[in-house]
Amino acid sequence: MKISNVIIKNYRNIESTAFDSNGTTIFIGENNSGKSNMLRAIALPLYSEDNTISKHLVWDDINSTAREAYFSYLEAHREQIVEGSLLLDDFVKIIPT
Repeated sequence: MKISNVIIKNYRNIESTAFDSNGTTIFIGENNSGKSNMLRAIALPLYSEDNTISKHLVWDDINSTAREAYFSYLEAHREQIVEGSLLLDDFVKIIPT
């Protein structure tokens, strides 16, 4: 299998990145710049259910900027949420993916 195109959004310290890989790809960067997270994100869909590494994402896997935007939205729309007047389509748009 050859991975030719990668798109990653809101995964750990990666807000958004995309690249095409038409050959050998090398990740170079400072410590904590996202090299390992990039590899984890690429490998995540390839794990099978019987692997010891979980395919399931947890809240800490969501990028902190996306989490902050989500909580800010909840805070700004609290009354609408409690009243049940917030449109589901509007809420779904802000859920980190």
